[in-house]
Amino acid sequence: MATRPVVVLTGASKGLGLAVAKILLESFNANVIALSRTKTPELRSLSDAHTDSLLTLECDVVDVTSTDAAAVRTSVTRGLEKYKRIDGLILNAGVLEPLGKIASEEITLDQWKQHFDVNFFSLVTALRATLPELRKSPLGGRVVFVSSGAATGNTPSWGPYNAGKAAMNSLCRTLAQEEPNVTSVALRPGMVDTPMQGLLRAKGPSTMDAEVLKRFTSAYEKGELVKPEDTGHVIAALSLKAPPSLSGQFQLVASLDVLSTASATRLGRYIRTQSSRRPPLIRPFFMDRIDVHHHIFPASIGKAGLSEKVGWRTPSENLPWTPEISLKAMSELGVKTAILSLPAGLPPGPVGPESRAAARHFNEYAAQICADYPERFAFFRLLTESLRRVRYVQRTVADIIIAKRAPPGALAEISYALDILKARGIAMSSSYGEALDASDDKFDPVWEELNRRAAVVFLHGNQTPSSTPYPHPFLGIPVTEVPNETFKAAAHLVVAGKKRRWPDVKIILAHLGGSTPFLAPRIAVLSKHMGCPLSHDEIMEDFKTFYFDLSLSSHETTLTAMRAFVDDSRLLFGTDFPAVSTEMVQWYTKNADAFYAGDQDSYEKVMYKNARTLLSV
Repeated sequence: MATRPVVVLTGASKGLGLAVAKILLESFNANVIALSRTKTPELRSLSDAHTDSLLTLECDVVDVTSTDAAAVRTSVTRGLEKYKRIDGLILNAGVLEPLGKIASEEITLDQWKQHFDVNFFSLVTALRATLPELRKSPLGGRVVFVSSGAATGNTPSWGPYNAGKAAMNSLCRTLAQEEPNVTSVALRPGMVDTPMQGLLRAKGPSTMDAEVLKRFTSAYEKGELVKPEDTGHVIAALSLKAPPSLSGQFQLVASLDVLSTASATRLGRYIRTQSSRRPPLIRPFFMDRIDVHHHIFPASIGKAGLSEKVGWRTPSENLPWTPEISLKAMSELGVKTAILSLPAGLPPGPVGPESRAAARHFNEYAAQICADYPERFAFFRLLTESLRRVRYVQRTVADIIIAKRAPPGALAEISYALDILKARGIAMSSSYGEALDASDDKFDPVWEELNRRAAVVFLHGNQTPSSTPYPHPFLGIPVTEVPNETFKAAAHLVVAGKKRRWPDVKIILAHLGGSTPFLAPRIAVLSKHMGCPLSHDEIMEDFKTFYFDLSLSSHETTLTAMRAFVDDSRLLFGTDFPAVSTEMVQWYTKNADAFYAGDQDSYEKVMYKNARTLLSV
């Protein structure tokens, strides 16, 4: 069972903090260390409902008479004793008072100091107590500063609050520079329906200008205040999933591109009621994506040299590859889980003791990565024993590769991988050697066994040279040939009747199947003419039973074609990282985001739900 993430939350007893605590527990399956000056009945009720996952601690972090650093450290220590880690910190505790103009004699200097004790110095105390653990978080530590528009808007009569929130934003920026491995975001939540708004309505008439106060009272009277649970979804998501690209920034919730699915939908409903103006575009930034196409490049394979031979240049920043390189990219790309697999054709060389030893080494390396980062990577070891003529069998979320022939021992290895090691599926290269296609009759026993198990197969094009060298240095084998190799393997399965013969095998084609959606009609007619026993429609039907990953392929043109070809339930998110840079992946991902804008259901299916259903991850 995966370990739950752990978030420390200040100001958890009511309002926005209470809403965030509930959302973390119920929507993000997190453990919460809730710090509050008192335990309100609402917080006690929440604690009773989540006795194992919510630790409520009374702490003077918001006491207007002192900032009890020792109490904060003690509370954090108690949380660590129970949950063993800290992944996120939400700095929500704060006060609005005192209200009044700077020149007012009614606001003493001590009151200013007390305000800063709560709204600023308590932040420093909480950061010092949690940073050692945030730096070690396998998810990448994150800090969310719950700020305010007052940090830059300078609302009259809010002198201490304006200054305190401005100081908070400065602290966030500084922390981002000092702690590059901890993502720090300051968030402007908007007008949220909390007790602070009630305080404004009660005390504002005697301390604030009428026109300024009217902006808040009018929003309340018109029912335009944002519900705490809607802004709370954003805060909760950022505390665990904020991309590093946001670090040091001050973000307005209503214009933020980094929203969870639920918050984007819910918050949008409220934003649209707040103004007659056209509401800002709310595009969800996912940290729930499942990347079904993510490679592992052990240093021993010499990836740079291998790429050069086939006309490709692996981004230098990704070599030598380490898990941390992928983790950084995953955070930037909004990927929660990456499925690690070796590139097709590895380990290299002839079948024998050396290749088996290399495969064993890859097994151990991959297994260690998964042990180190169990919540971010899925990898299932290579299977090396008793393969004989089988080059290697690689078990990943969808990764067993079988080469040359399929002797009985290979079937036993499949059984071991799927039954004992609990592999989610099988991955095959489009071809092995120079002439043996993955659809060759020699593989029939394998396909039959996979069909019996209703297994998932990930089919990836091999780096096979065409009959002529690639035409230009800009058009190497991975650019032009690999996608077509995927198509040829898929077409072979269809015209040979094997896709129909073994209908329960669920096959994912890499890179949107290469040219599959465009050439399938050509195959339907011309292969029939050449003797294929299937009808035109049957051939087309069989092509439509494949699944397709989006890696290096998403564009309005291709996705429009895919939507006309198959249902969205057949599409899966993929990146092909680290063979490509994050910048390349982001271009394709933005294309997919734009294509599915306005169709949240399909977007969620493609980004993670289809993979979750298909692969049980």
